[in-house]
Amino acid sequence: MMTLDLAERTHGGKIRNLSGKEAGELAREHFNLDELDDAEGPITVLVPKEVYNLSPSFFCGMFGASYAKLGEGKLLSHYQFKSVPEFISKQVHFGVKLCSETYN
Repeated sequence: MMTLDLAERTHGGKIRNLSGKEAGELAREHFNLDELDDAEGPITVLVPKEVYNLSPSFFCGMFGASYAKLGEGKLLSHYQFKSVPEFISKQVHFGVKLCSETYN
């Protein structure tokens, strides 16, 4: 099973607030999501425990093109946010909502 670790985007834990569409787009490039959208099987997305914010704009920058390609249901079954705190789950939900408003 493949894993994306957002710790790679925190500069060694210095960044605890993942925000901004541009930062999300850079993360998309970093993880090569254009190719991973077509990969077999689910991909686990890890959010480091020190991250307190995963903003909707960051989420949409990172996963917006995936949303447009896969749709909401397939996006969240393909990229699975496992073992994240409830507040991060809510932020992912708001990110999906922003994508739905942006790409529908």
